Amino acid sequence: MRHRLYTAAEAIPEEEKLLNTMLEQGLPWLHLRKPNHRLEEVDALLSAIEAQYHPRIILHQHWELAAYHAVGGLLWTVWNRRQY
Repeated sequence: MRHRLYTAAEAIPEEEKLLNTMLEQGLPWLHLRKPNHRLEEVDALLSAIEAQYHPRIILHQHWELAAYHAVGGLLWTVWNRRQY
């Protein structure tokens, strides 16, 4: 079974350390979902996660960050697909 972790929608203290640790321990997929965060906040969180783990991260919002971070994918909900 391939496990995946969905982040909390809100920020949690020292979240970047926790995410780095889980990815270091072998978490195959991290779904980064921060629906109420500004682009700059999500960018800061991504920047705090070691770049070697970015290919295992799926962005749920702020897809334009994929141009700057080599993330593993983008999640488009049905609502998003209908908008575009």
